[in-house]
Amino acid sequence: MSTTVEHAADQPVEHSLEHGGDHEHEHPSDLKYVGIALILAALTAIEIGLYYLEDQLGQLVAPSLIFLSLTKFMIVVYFFMHMKYEKPIIKRVFFICFIGSIVVFSLYLMTFGALWGLRPQQYDR
Repeated sequence: MSTTVEHAADQPVEHSLEHGGDHEHEHPSDLKYVGIALILAALTAIEIGLYYLEDQLGQLVAPSLIFLSLTKFMIVVYFFMHMKYEKPIIKRVFFICFIGSIVVFSLYLMTFGALWGLRPQQYDR
């Protein structure tokens, strides 16, 4: 099934309705976007605070920063990139790949001890 939509150049463009329905979903209000922006700003402020508290928090800083950045990523993808409105199968594929990338990246960091804030050993020459 398809529909014809007139665009600014007065050229008809075919849109398939089989893709994901009629694409008529309610977008968040401006107030909701402002709320999301404030949440993202608060998470960023926490990240900056963690950086300045690195000496006191020690090994908790790196995993905390990674968790906060992943949380911000998910908020942006879910709301601003409209993952919220996608088909369930697309959401599942995205989240499975997302979890897989977290596992691979964590294994990479664990290889070098970076996940727990460990520093490479200094060898005497």
